[in-house]
Amino acid sequence: MIGVMLAEVRKARFKKRFWLILGLLGLIVPLIQLLIGYIAYTRVGDSAFDQQNLVDTVVSQLGTAYGLARNNLGGTLQLLLLPIAAITGSFLIGEERGYRMWKVILTAQPRRFQVLAGKFGAGMLILGALLLLSGLSNALLGLIAQFTLFGGVEMGLEARWGELIALYALQWVVCAAPLLLSFLLSSLIASPAMSLIATVLLPGLLEQVVRLSVLTQLERVNALNAAFQFLRIQSLSQEVPRYFLTPNLNLGSAFAGQGLGQFLDETPAQSFFDFSWSSVTWSVEVALVYAAVFGLLFWLVWFRRDVLD
Repeated sequence: MIGVMLAEVRKARFKKRFWLILGLLGLIVPLIQLLIGYIAYTRVGDSAFDQQNLVDTVVSQLGTAYGLARNNLGGTLQLLLLPIAAITGSFLIGEERGYRMWKVILTAQPRRFQVLAGKFGAGMLILGALLLLSGLSNALLGLIAQFTLFGGVEMGLEARWGELIALYALQWVVCAAPLLLSFLLSSLIASPAMSLIATVLLPGLLEQVVRLSVLTQLERVNALNAAFQFLRIQSLSQEVPRYFLTPNLNLGSAFAGQGLGQFLDETPAQSFFDFSWSSVTWSVEVALVYAAVFGLLFWLVWFRRDVLD
């Protein structure tokens, strides 16, 4: 199993797609944020248009080591985590099935569990490396910019590095769910491209179907029950998404939003940025349940004698 895992990791080093992903997460996105912060700092800062020191607020969020590392976790990864996991799963399972390489692999009659477990371990190592290196790159670029471009600006909020590092570690654990989903769909769909697209789009589509099905709980509305039916639908629409996969994949969105939420005072929008470790724990538990289900189905597919079609 370890041999399979190390072999897949070595093979991944020569794949341009992973270097492009790392460049996007760790270089292009933070540089765009630094450019926005620098333009605001040099063009608007200390001017008549900055009476409330909003430029310092923007710079503290986009031009510091802690700000960029936090934005990477709660912003960039929120959008790209599922596609990145899909690309990794397609690389480990889909490509070999698409090229019919499993015939060659299984001719040697290896233990399938060791092969599949090794590929899963390699996928987790690849995703962990992307998370770690992108986080370090964002922090390093932010640190350099903080003391060269922005004169050592301080963060608007206290830098909670311990919590941020813990969230990065838990985010890596959560990656098991989309990775195993990609493994499962790559096993069912021969085309690597189609399995990748299905991994990215299918969870959201199914979740929207469930959201719409909540409306079927609405009984015929009349003057007497209209208010109660509205409250019932509202309660279901808030409770059901807690069990979805995609809302629980990203753990840092509320944590990253705290930098903006502090300036909203008591406005209703501030509740959107409320962060609690209880919600993080719930998201991790939900993601692990999905990972267990996807992993079981994946193993059942490969437990069949003939998986070469």
